[in-house]
Amino acid sequence: MSRRNLLRLGALAGAGGLLAACSRPDGAPAASGGGNAGGPYTTIRSTATSFIWAPFLVAEKKGYFAEEGLQQNGKVAGQGVVANIVLAGDADFVVGSPMDTMKSTAVGQPLISFCGMVTTLATNIVISAEAFEKAGLSDSSTPEQRGAAMRGMQLASTGVASTPDLLIRYAASNLGKLDPNKDLKIVPIQGGGSAMLAAVKNKQIDGMAISSPISDQAISDLGMKYLFDMSKDPVQPLVGFPYIVASCKEDFLEKNPEAIASYCRAIQRSLNFIQAEKDEFHDLLAGIFTDIKPEVFKTAFESNYPIYGKSIVLTPEQFKQANEFVVTAFEINGSVSEAAAAEKIGFDDTWNATIAQQAFDKVGTSY
Repeated sequence: MSRRNLLRLGALAGAGGLLAACSRPDGAPAASGGGNAGGPYTTIRSTATSFIWAPFLVAEKKGYFAEEGLQQNGKVAGQGVVANIVLAGDADFVVGSPMDTMKSTAVGQPLISFCGMVTTLATNIVISAEAFEKAGLSDSSTPEQRGAAMRGMQLASTGVASTPDLLIRYAASNLGKLDPNKDLKIVPIQGGGSAMLAAVKNKQIDGMAISSPISDQAISDLGMKYLFDMSKDPVQPLVGFPYIVASCKEDFLEKNPEAIASYCRAIQRSLNFIQAEKDEFHDLLAGIFTDIKPEVFKTAFESNYPIYGKSIVLTPEQFKQANEFVVTAFEINGSVSEAAAAEKIGFDDTWNATIAQQAFDKVGTSY
Protein backbone atom coordinates (compact mmCIF):
# COMPACT_ATOMS: atom_id res chain seq x y z
CA MET A 1 0.00 0.00 0.00
CA SER A 2 1.32 3.44 -0.93
CA ARG A 3 2.22 6.09 1.64
CA ARG A 4 -0.60 8.27 0.26
CA ASN A 5 -3.22 5.58 0.89
CA LEU A 6 -1.84 4.81 4.34
CA LEU A 7 -2.06 8.49 5.29
CA ARG A 8 -5.54 8.77 3.81
CA LEU A 9 -6.77 5.75 5.80
CA GLY A 10 -5.30 7.22 8.97
CA ALA A 11 -7.03 10.52 8.31
CA LEU A 12 -10.36 8.84 7.69
CA ALA A 13 -10.08 6.78 10.84
CA GLY A 14 -9.37 9.94 12.82
CA ALA A 15 -12.36 11.64 11.29
CA GLY A 16 -14.60 8.71 12.13
CA GLY A 17 -13.50 8.80 15.76
CA LEU A 18 -14.11 12.53 15.93
CA LEU A 19 -17.57 12.22 14.43
CA ALA A 20 -18.51 9.66 17.04
CA ALA A 21 -17.13 11.80 19.85
CA CYS A 22 -18.81 15.00 18.65
CA SER A 23 -22.36 13.73 18.26
CA ARG A 24 -25.10 13.03 20.73
CA PRO A 25 -26.31 9.43 21.18
CA ASP A 26 -29.29 10.17 18.91
CA GLY A 27 -26.94 11.18 16.09
CA ALA A 28 -27.93 14.85 16.14
CA PRO A 29 -25.26 17.54 15.62
CA ALA A 30 -22.95 18.40 18.48
CA ALA A 31 -23.80 21.32 20.71
CA SER A 32 -21.87 24.57 20.44
CA GLY A 33 -18.21 24.05 21.19
CA GLY A 34 -18.61 20.26 21.04
CA GLY A 35 -15.89 19.68 18.45
CA ASN A 36 -12.11 19.71 18.64
CA ALA A 37 -11.33 20.93 15.14
CA GLY A 38 -9.57 24.05 16.41
CA GLY A 39 -8.30 26.75 14.12
CA PRO A 40 -8.49 29.47 13.16
CA TYR A 41 -8.72 28.38 9.54
CA THR A 42 -9.37 30.51 6.48
CA THR A 43 -11.66 29.82 3.53
CA ILE A 44 -11.04 31.79 0.34
CA ARG A 45 -13.52 32.42 -2.47
CA SER A 46 -13.71 34.83 -5.40
CA THR A 47 -15.10 38.32 -4.86
CA ALA A 48 -18.35 38.13 -6.82
CA THR A 49 -21.41 38.53 -4.63
CA SER A 50 -23.37 35.49 -5.68
CA PHE A 51 -26.03 32.98 -4.75
CA ILE A 52 -23.54 30.19 -5.41
CA TRP A 53 -21.84 30.92 -2.07
CA ALA A 54 -25.07 30.55 -0.06
CA PRO A 55 -24.35 27.24 1.74
CA PHE A 56 -21.06 28.64 3.02
CA LEU A 57 -22.63 31.98 3.97
CA VAL A 58 -25.44 30.20 5.84
CA ALA A 59 -22.89 28.19 7.85
CA GLU A 60 -21.22 31.46 8.83
CA LYS A 61 -24.37 33.43 9.60
CA LYS A 62 -26.13 30.62 11.47
CA GLY A 63 -23.03 29.80 13.50
CA TYR A 64 -22.80 26.21 12.28
CA PHE A 65 -19.01 26.28 11.91
CA ALA A 66 -18.58 27.48 15.48
CA GLU A 67 -21.13 25.00 16.83
CA GLU A 68 -19.17 22.20 15.18
CA GLY A 69 -15.98 23.31 16.91
CA LEU A 70 -14.37 25.02 13.93
CA GLN A 71 -12.85 28.50 14.12
CA GLN A 72 -13.27 29.54 10.51
CA ASN A 73 -12.86 32.88 8.72
CA GLY A 74 -14.17 33.55 5.25
CA LYS A 75 -12.24 35.83 2.89
CA VAL A 76 -12.61 36.93 -0.71
CA ALA A 77 -10.04 37.61 -3.44
CA GLY A 78 -10.15 39.85 -6.47
CA GLN A 79 -9.70 37.11 -9.04
CA GLY A 80 -11.70 34.34 -10.69
CA VAL A 81 -9.41 31.40 -9.85
CA VAL A 82 -8.40 31.31 -6.18
CA ALA A 83 -7.16 27.74 -5.71
CA ASN A 84 -3.59 29.03 -6.10
CA ILE A 85 -4.05 30.96 -2.83
CA VAL A 86 -4.53 27.67 -0.98
CA LEU A 87 -1.59 26.11 -2.82
CA ALA A 88 0.57 29.02 -1.67
CA GLY A 89 -0.44 28.39 1.94
CA ASP A 90 -2.27 31.70 2.37
CA ALA A 91 -5.63 29.98 3.03
CA ASP A 92 -6.66 26.54 4.25
CA PHE A 93 -9.84 25.93 2.25
CA VAL A 94 -11.14 27.10 -1.10
CA VAL A 95 -14.84 27.21 -1.92
CA GLY A 96 -15.31 27.12 -5.66
CA SER A 97 -15.31 24.93 -8.73
CA PRO A 98 -13.95 21.36 -8.58
CA MET A 99 -12.55 21.98 -12.05
CA ASP A 100 -9.93 24.24 -10.46
CA THR A 101 -8.80 21.45 -8.12
CA MET A 102 -8.67 18.95 -10.98
CA LYS A 103 -6.64 21.28 -13.16
CA SER A 104 -4.22 21.80 -10.30
CA THR A 105 -3.94 18.06 -9.68
CA ALA A 106 -3.37 17.42 -13.39
CA VAL A 107 -0.27 19.66 -13.33
CA GLY A 108 1.20 18.07 -10.21
CA GLN A 109 -0.21 20.25 -7.42
CA PRO A 110 -2.89 18.03 -5.87
CA LEU A 111 -5.92 19.53 -4.18
CA ILE A 112 -8.70 17.42 -2.69
CA SER A 113 -12.40 18.30 -3.00
CA PHE A 114 -14.32 16.90 -0.04
CA CYS A 115 -17.69 18.64 0.37
CA GLY A 116 -20.38 19.39 -2.22
CA MET A 117 -22.67 22.44 -2.02
CA VAL A 118 -24.15 23.43 -5.40
CA THR A 119 -25.28 20.90 -8.01
CA THR A 120 -25.92 23.22 -10.96
CA LEU A 121 -23.32 25.00 -13.05
CA ALA A 122 -25.05 28.23 -12.17
CA THR A 123 -22.96 30.68 -14.16
CA ASN A 124 -25.04 32.42 -16.81
CA ILE A 125 -24.03 34.10 -20.06
CA VAL A 126 -25.85 37.37 -20.73
CA ILE A 127 -25.44 39.65 -23.75
CA SER A 128 -26.70 43.09 -24.69
CA ALA A 129 -30.10 43.37 -26.35
CA GLU A 130 -28.31 44.85 -29.35
CA ALA A 131 -26.02 41.82 -29.69
CA PHE A 132 -28.97 39.47 -29.18
CA GLU A 133 -30.95 41.13 -31.97
CA LYS A 134 -27.95 41.42 -34.30
CA ALA A 135 -27.35 37.67 -33.97
CA GLY A 136 -30.95 36.98 -35.00
CA LEU A 137 -31.74 35.16 -31.76
CA SER A 138 -35.11 34.65 -30.13
CA ASP A 139 -36.32 33.11 -26.88
CA SER A 140 -36.85 29.83 -28.76
CA SER A 141 -33.32 29.64 -30.21
CA THR A 142 -31.59 26.31 -29.59
CA PRO A 143 -28.39 25.94 -27.54
CA GLU A 144 -26.53 25.27 -30.79
CA GLN A 145 -27.84 28.48 -32.35
CA ARG A 146 -26.91 30.43 -29.24
CA GLY A 147 -23.42 28.99 -29.24
CA ALA A 148 -22.92 29.85 -32.91
CA ALA A 149 -24.18 33.39 -32.26
CA MET A 150 -21.10 34.05 -30.13
CA ARG A 151 -19.04 34.54 -33.31
CA GLY A 152 -17.43 37.99 -33.26
CA MET A 153 -18.59 38.83 -29.75
CA GLN A 154 -16.48 40.19 -26.92
CA LEU A 155 -17.50 38.38 -23.73
CA ALA A 156 -16.14 38.98 -20.23
CA SER A 157 -15.11 36.34 -17.73
CA THR A 158 -13.82 36.66 -14.17
CA GLY A 159 -10.34 35.57 -15.21
CA VAL A 160 -8.30 33.33 -17.47
CA ALA A 161 -9.15 29.64 -16.86
CA SER A 162 -11.94 30.56 -14.43
CA THR A 163 -15.20 28.63 -14.69
CA PRO A 164 -16.93 31.52 -16.55
CA ASP A 165 -14.01 31.50 -19.00
CA LEU A 166 -14.31 27.73 -19.47
CA LEU A 167 -18.09 27.91 -19.88
CA ILE A 168 -17.77 30.48 -22.69
CA ARG A 169 -15.23 28.27 -24.43
CA TYR A 170 -17.31 25.14 -23.90
CA ALA A 171 -20.47 26.72 -25.32
CA ALA A 172 -18.63 28.26 -28.28
CA SER A 173 -16.78 25.07 -29.16
CA ASN A 174 -19.13 22.21 -28.27
CA LEU A 175 -22.40 23.91 -29.14
CA GLY A 176 -21.50 26.60 -31.66
CA LYS A 177 -18.68 24.70 -33.41
CA LEU A 178 -16.51 27.81 -33.12
CA ASP A 179 -12.85 28.24 -32.26
CA PRO A 180 -12.99 30.30 -29.03
CA ASN A 181 -9.42 31.48 -29.60
CA LYS A 182 -10.19 32.92 -33.03
CA ASP A 183 -13.93 33.39 -33.54
CA LEU A 184 -14.66 35.50 -30.45
CA LYS A 185 -12.79 37.46 -27.82
CA ILE A 186 -12.86 36.54 -24.13
CA VAL A 187 -11.97 39.50 -21.94
CA PRO A 188 -10.87 38.77 -18.34
CA ILE A 189 -12.25 41.42 -15.98
CA GLN A 190 -11.41 41.42 -12.29
CA GLY A 191 -13.32 43.31 -9.66
CA GLY A 192 -16.59 41.39 -9.75
CA GLY A 193 -19.91 42.13 -11.36
CA SER A 194 -19.79 45.91 -10.98
CA ALA A 195 -16.72 46.11 -13.23
CA MET A 196 -18.43 43.94 -15.84
CA LEU A 197 -21.64 45.97 -15.74
CA ALA A 198 -19.60 49.13 -16.23
CA ALA A 199 -17.87 47.58 -19.24
CA VAL A 200 -21.26 46.77 -20.79
CA LYS A 201 -22.51 50.32 -20.17
CA ASN A 202 -19.40 51.69 -21.88
CA LYS A 203 -19.90 49.29 -24.82
CA GLN A 204 -16.50 47.74 -24.22
CA ILE A 205 -17.98 44.23 -24.25
CA ASP A 206 -21.07 42.55 -25.69
CA GLY A 207 -21.77 40.38 -22.69
CA MET A 208 -20.38 38.38 -19.82
CA ALA A 209 -20.42 35.06 -18.00
CA ILE A 210 -21.41 35.65 -14.38
CA SER A 211 -23.60 34.06 -11.74
CA SER A 212 -26.74 35.43 -10.12
CA PRO A 213 -27.67 38.03 -8.90
CA ILE A 214 -25.29 40.01 -11.16
CA SER A 215 -26.80 38.40 -14.27
CA ASP A 216 -30.26 39.36 -13.01
CA GLN A 217 -29.08 42.92 -12.40
CA ALA A 218 -27.74 43.07 -15.94
CA ILE A 219 -31.13 42.11 -17.34
CA SER A 220 -33.08 44.42 -15.03
CA ASP A 221 -30.84 47.48 -15.18
CA LEU A 222 -29.27 47.25 -18.63
CA GLY A 223 -31.93 45.37 -20.60
CA MET A 224 -29.55 42.52 -21.37
CA LYS A 225 -30.68 39.09 -22.57
CA TYR A 226 -29.83 35.57 -21.46
CA LEU A 227 -27.69 33.75 -23.99
CA PHE A 228 -27.54 30.82 -21.55
CA ASP A 229 -29.62 30.74 -18.36
CA MET A 230 -27.97 27.80 -16.63
CA SER A 231 -30.20 27.73 -13.55
CA LYS A 232 -33.40 27.30 -15.59
CA ASP A 233 -32.27 25.68 -18.83
CA PRO A 234 -28.81 24.13 -18.40
CA VAL A 235 -26.87 22.54 -21.23
CA GLN A 236 -27.85 18.87 -21.05
CA PRO A 237 -24.38 17.35 -20.32
CA LEU A 238 -24.05 19.75 -17.40
CA VAL A 239 -27.31 18.87 -15.60
CA GLY A 240 -26.55 17.96 -11.96
CA PHE A 241 -23.05 19.35 -12.31
CA PRO A 242 -21.00 19.60 -9.06
CA TYR A 243 -20.37 23.32 -9.35
CA ILE A 244 -19.36 24.53 -5.88
CA VAL A 245 -17.34 22.38 -3.48
CA ALA A 246 -14.93 22.84 -0.61
CA SER A 247 -11.34 21.75 -1.25
CA CYS A 248 -7.95 21.81 0.46
CA LYS A 249 -4.41 20.62 -0.03
CA GLU A 250 -3.91 16.88 0.22
CA ASP A 251 -1.52 17.05 3.15
CA PHE A 252 -3.90 19.39 5.03
CA LEU A 253 -6.70 16.83 4.75
CA GLU A 254 -4.41 14.07 5.97
CA LYS A 255 -3.20 16.09 8.96
CA ASN A 256 -6.51 17.77 9.93
CA PRO A 257 -9.34 15.23 9.64
CA GLU A 258 -11.15 16.86 12.58
CA ALA A 259 -11.34 20.18 10.74
CA ILE A 260 -12.58 18.47 7.57
CA ALA A 261 -15.25 16.57 9.52
CA SER A 262 -16.44 19.74 11.26
CA TYR A 263 -16.55 21.61 7.96
CA CYS A 264 -18.64 18.85 6.41
CA ARG A 265 -21.12 18.75 9.28
CA ALA A 266 -21.55 22.53 9.19
CA ILE A 267 -22.25 22.57 5.45
CA GLN A 268 -24.67 19.65 5.66
CA ARG A 269 -26.59 21.57 8.28
CA SER A 270 -26.64 24.54 5.87
CA LEU A 271 -28.08 22.39 3.10
CA ASN A 272 -30.71 21.05 5.52
CA PHE A 273 -31.62 24.60 6.50
CA ILE A 274 -31.92 25.68 2.86
CA GLN A 275 -34.25 22.78 2.07
CA ALA A 276 -36.37 23.00 5.22
CA GLU A 277 -36.58 26.74 5.90
CA LYS A 278 -37.03 28.46 2.54
CA ASP A 279 -38.60 31.63 3.96
CA GLU A 280 -35.92 32.08 6.63
CA PHE A 281 -33.25 31.32 4.04
CA HIS A 282 -34.75 34.03 1.81
CA ASP A 283 -34.61 36.57 4.63
CA LEU A 284 -31.05 35.61 5.56
CA LEU A 285 -29.82 36.19 2.00
CA ALA A 286 -31.85 39.39 1.69
CA GLY A 287 -29.87 40.68 4.66
CA ILE A 288 -26.63 39.95 2.78
CA PHE A 289 -27.55 41.21 -0.70
CA THR A 290 -28.74 44.59 0.50
CA ASP A 291 -27.53 46.44 -2.60
CA ILE A 292 -29.86 44.46 -4.91
CA LYS A 293 -33.26 45.87 -5.82
CA PRO A 294 -36.00 43.94 -3.98
CA GLU A 295 -37.72 42.89 -7.21
CA VAL A 296 -34.41 41.69 -8.70
CA PHE A 297 -33.56 39.81 -5.52
CA LYS A 298 -36.96 38.11 -5.50
CA THR A 299 -36.54 36.90 -9.09
CA ALA A 300 -32.96 35.78 -8.50
CA PHE A 301 -33.83 33.95 -5.29
CA GLU A 302 -36.61 31.91 -6.90
CA SER A 303 -34.53 31.01 -9.96
CA ASN A 304 -31.55 29.97 -7.85
CA TYR A 305 -33.31 28.12 -5.05
CA PRO A 306 -33.15 24.74 -6.88
CA ILE A 307 -29.37 24.87 -7.46
CA TYR A 308 -28.38 23.72 -3.98
CA GLY A 309 -27.51 20.12 -3.23
CA LYS A 310 -29.25 18.03 -0.62
CA SER A 311 -26.15 16.11 0.37
CA ILE A 312 -22.52 17.12 0.78
CA VAL A 313 -21.35 13.72 -0.46
CA LEU A 314 -19.62 13.89 -3.85
CA THR A 315 -20.43 11.01 -6.20
CA PRO A 316 -18.46 9.18 -8.91
CA GLU A 317 -21.03 10.34 -11.47
CA GLN A 318 -20.40 13.98 -10.54
CA PHE A 319 -16.66 13.37 -10.68
CA LYS A 320 -17.03 12.05 -14.22
CA GLN A 321 -18.98 15.16 -15.28
CA ALA A 322 -16.39 17.54 -13.83
CA ASN A 323 -13.46 15.55 -15.18
CA GLU A 324 -14.89 15.45 -18.70
CA PHE A 325 -15.41 19.23 -18.54
CA VAL A 326 -11.77 19.76 -17.51
CA VAL A 327 -10.45 17.46 -20.25
CA THR A 328 -12.60 19.27 -22.81
CA ALA A 329 -11.39 22.66 -21.56
CA PHE A 330 -7.74 21.63 -21.95
CA GLU A 331 -8.44 20.23 -25.43
CA ILE A 332 -10.20 23.42 -26.54
CA ASN A 333 -7.18 25.43 -25.42
CA GLY A 334 -4.82 23.11 -27.28
CA SER A 335 -3.21 21.90 -24.04
CA VAL A 336 -2.78 18.31 -25.22
CA SER A 337 -0.45 17.10 -22.45
CA GLU A 338 -2.61 18.64 -19.72
CA ALA A 339 -5.74 17.08 -21.24
CA ALA A 340 -4.06 13.67 -21.23
CA ALA A 341 -2.99 14.15 -17.61
CA ALA A 342 -6.50 15.22 -16.56
CA GLU A 343 -7.98 12.21 -18.32
CA LYS A 344 -5.87 9.91 -16.15
CA ILE A 345 -7.06 11.46 -12.88
CA GLY A 346 -9.15 9.08 -10.81
CA PHE A 347 -11.79 9.84 -8.17
CA ASP A 348 -9.40 9.17 -5.28
CA ASP A 349 -6.70 11.39 -6.76
CA THR A 350 -8.62 14.62 -6.30
CA TRP A 351 -11.89 13.85 -4.47
CA ASN A 352 -12.61 12.40 -1.03
CA ALA A 353 -16.19 11.43 -0.19
CA THR A 354 -15.57 9.29 2.87
CA ILE A 355 -15.38 11.99 5.53
CA ALA A 356 -18.42 13.72 4.01
CA GLN A 357 -20.36 10.45 4.07
CA GLN A 358 -19.53 9.95 7.74
CA ALA A 359 -20.60 13.53 8.49
CA PHE A 360 -23.82 13.09 6.53
CA ASP A 361 -24.60 9.88 8.41
CA LYS A 362 -24.23 11.75 11.71
CA VAL A 363 -26.10 14.93 10.79
CA GLY A 364 -28.68 13.36 8.49
CA THR A 365 -31.39 15.50 6.99
CA SER A 366 -34.11 17.51 8.66
CA TYR A 367 -36.62 17.97 5.86
